[in-house]
Order: sequence, then structure tokens, then C-alpha cells
Amino acid sequence: MDEYIRLGASEAPGERAFAHPDRTAGDLASIAEMVATLRSLLGGPRPLPAGRRPLTLEAGQDDRPHRMIVCDEAPLRTQTGCRARGRPVEPALASDAGIRWRAVVLLDRTSVGAALEAARPAVIYHCAGFADDHRSWQEPVAALRGNVLATHYLLESARHLALDARIVIAGSALIYRPSSDAIAEDSPIGPTSPYGVSKLAQEMLAAQSPLPVLLARPFNHAGPRQGPAFVTSAFAKQLAEVEAGLSEPILRVGNLDARRDLTDVRDTVRAYRALAEHGLPRRPYNVCSGRAFRIRELLDILLSLPRLHVNIEVDPQRLRASDNPVALGSPARINRETGWEPAIPIERTLSDLLSFWRAAVIEEQSARR
Repeated sequence: MDEYIRLGASEAPGERAFAHPDRTAGDLASIAEMVATLRSLLGGPRPLPAGRRPLTLEAGQDDRPHRMIVCDEAPLRTQTGCRARGRPVEPALASDAGIRWRAVVLLDRTSVGAALEAARPAVIYHCAGFADDHRSWQEPVAALRGNVLATHYLLESARHLALDARIVIAGSALIYRPSSDAIAEDSPIGPTSPYGVSKLAQEMLAAQSPLPVLLARPFNHAGPRQGPAFVTSAFAKQLAEVEAGLSEPILRVGNLDARRDLTDVRDTVRAYRALAEHGLPRRPYNVCSGRAFRIRELLDILLSLPRLHVNIEVDPQRLRASDNPVALGSPARINRETGWEPAIPIERTLSDLLSFWRAAVIEEQSARR
């Protein structure tokens, strides 16, 4: 954890070093206090059992099929026994014999350990947790529990079981200090929201693990199935409801002048797999497109898809206290070291997102009849 508060550090492949050229002594003291608090709550890193060490699984080295554990903080209850983030798993996936679905309460250490022991996975993609930056201002403790404590239970359970598994941690670019320039992995750290602090703490915790942990720092992503708490999905859901006659032709928006680096969620998933196969443990990787879209531009693309007219109204409730003007990342490292690059154009992302919400709205209407 201390490496996150070193000044003037230079980075070489495989090392963890984070430069903070203008970090003040007060900032360092605050971060150090947070580090000490986390250590006292979670405990420092401990060695693996004698004679056991984690193995780095390279592509083709292990002949076991990669298996997936779907983790969520709430029990999953549907007819098929499968549910993720409150939505039923699609029938085609639920019935796929190659995928085993299991509910895991991430804030229950016993539940996490039992799931890992039963699956003995070759790769773990840890994507569950508290994901709403805006809501973190009202629920900062929930953000810390969902992102830090849950990750602690996962890593400690994997360590205790001596799993030979590479673990991809889906962190966040919101750990960076705001900048109008493209952000690289060695750019200054400085989260501006409780969510960003929780994701920084999550990464700091993971970086101390003796296991082969891959550190992803995704910027914004969008696509089908994303919840309406996120900007493009909020737009698409409102448009679908207007089309269905469920609401008046008014689209309520927040700050349309902000610029965001946006990647299709399917490209993001490919990036995580590329990291699992080719990334260096404990070395952070930005997952981003390298292009910042103005929110107004994204809205215009969505508005061009339906054949209707809507009025635009700014909703103060959608304005964020920590809304950075620009969030732009550099994908140079992940492209160079894994070969990954985004492939899906933004127009397809938004079109597919609107199609998803159209179907979801129709389904919800049918369920109410």
C-alpha cells in the first residue's frame, strides 16, 4: 500500500510505482491514515500455507476449462436458480451446460470460500461490487464494504485455498486525479468521490496480495444490460419509455458538456480476458478507447435512432458533485502488452443499448398485465 504514496517514483515493467509530483504533505498524511485504517481493519498480507504458492497460468498452460462464478450480494432466485444484479439470466445462458451459476454473498466470507472451493476456477473475474459513483455520496460505507471488504474476502479465500487462479480485479479510472490530458497508468492518483476512494482502496488491497492479481482500471463503458444509473443507459431507457407511451416526451439530463472516454461493454469484457491471459500481475492497466465523447454527442446519436421528438430538460438531481469536465484515458499499455484494442463503434453500442431498453420496457409492460 505504501507504494501508492511514494513521491517521484518511476515505473518499470512489473513494478508498482505511482508518481505524485504535486501531492502535498497534507494529502500524504490523509492517505497514510486511510492506509493505516484499512490495515487495522483487514490485516496485512500473510504468506500462503507452507509449500504452496500461486501459479501464473499462461494461455495453453492449463487444460482445465475456464469456469465462471457469478457473484452478487443478494441471493439469486428465479425459476432456473439464476439471477444477476436483480435481473433474470437469459434462458440461453441459464440452460447452457458449459456455465454453472451460483449465488455468492460476497460480504459473507463463508459463502465466498465455499463457492471457490467447489469451483476451483482457473481464472476469476471479480466484477461484482458497489458501482454507482453518484450514490456513493449518500452511501459511502456501502461503497467501502461492497468494494473493499468483498474483495478482501475473495482474495483471502483464494489465498487460503491456495488456488492456482489468475484473478482479474475490475477497478476504476476514478482513482485518478482529474486531468484534461490523456491519463496513463503512472498519472497522479486522486479520487474525488467516496466511490473513487473505495476503488483505490480495493486496488491497494489487491496489489498487496501474493496471488497473481491483474489490476484493470476501466474508464466508462456502455452497452446492453447496463443499469439506468449510468448516463447513456439513462438516456436510452427514457427514450424507450417515451416510444412506448409510458412517459411524456421529455428527456431529463445532467451535465451534457462533460467529456467521457467510453468503450463498449463487450470490448471491455474482451480486455479483461486479454489481461487474464497476458497481463502482468499487480501491474495496472487502463481499459479505455483513447477517445473522449461529449455527453451531448452521445445523446445526439441516441436521438437520431427513434422516430420521435423529445424536449431536453436539465434535472438538478442528475448533476454530480464530482463531475469532472474530462475523463480520457490512454490504452497504450494494454494494447502494447496484450494486443487488445476496442473494436465496436459507438454508434453500434448506443443502437444496441436502445434496442435492449425497448425490449425491457415491453417485457415490463407485459408482466404488469
